[in-house]
Amino acid sequence: MTVYIEYVLIDNFLIDYALLKCTFLIMGKQIKRLRLILCALLGSIIALVYPLISGVAVLSTIIKILTGLLLTLLSAKYNGIKDYFYCTLLFFLLTFLAGGTVIGVMQILGLNYSTKTFIAIGFLPALLIIKGVASFIKELYKRKGVMKGLYPVEMQVDGYMIKANGFMDTGNNLYYNNAPCIVCGKAFFKRIIKGVKGLPKLEKISVKTVTGKGQMTLIKLSALKIYYGDKWHIHNSVNICVSPNFRGVGYDLILHPDLLEVNDEKFSTIKVKKVS
Repeated sequence: MTVYIEYVLIDNFLIDYALLKCTFLIMGKQIKRLRLILCALLGSIIALVYPLISGVAVLSTIIKILTGLLLTLLSAKYNGIKDYFYCTLLFFLLTFLAGGTVIGVMQILGLNYSTKTFIAIGFLPALLIIKGVASFIKELYKRKGVMKGLYPVEMQVDGYMIKANGFMDTGNNLYYNNAPCIVCGKAFFKRIIKGVKGLPKLEKISVKTVTGKGQMTLIKLSALKIYYGDKWHIHNSVNICVSPNFRGVGYDLILHPDLLEVNDEKFSTIKVKKVS
């Protein structure tokens, strides 16, 4: 069997990059192009060993699974193991769909699969199916999220932009200096601190919740964008606080009702109000 290294590298680099990019776009994660390029390149280099072990199906499958786990792990930052699990699961789903597309195209055209023919003929249909599925899932996720009180969010802190999913809780009536406050957990707050160049201005506020009195660390946002009503809404006077008791599942932030003018008590999960 003759293996052309340059074709293997090009083949796997292109498809890995497309799969990773679509995965994180669907999940609403902030991604860096250079990081994706390096991870896709790593995947294509690992793929060079596939032809050498093609006769050992079990070993080949294990290496491919481990490669997928490694690529998703290195390509982005996660808010815990569940976040990583869902991103990786989506990556494998898109990989499966892309592979099925390639096989189908080759059978329809009566061609035997080779890396060379894939680059010439198979890559474009595979890319289109990945983009199509990604757009469909993203739109479905967005509509489903809004129905459940979840909203895509983009925020800026001293020039650093980060994407997240916010949950609307009308029980959050926390203000600081007459500006509404959104609430996040420790892991998400650390991502903001690490992303900002230099240490942002931190403040402490006293609050009381259903668990008692305590303090929250606060940062003033430069800007906050929330997607609802089929468009982005921009807010320039919003604070974000970190709560040690944050237990969000499927979202990163608890939004303030003033930001969406929502007054439906069915969304209320925790109540927090200003003490001083």
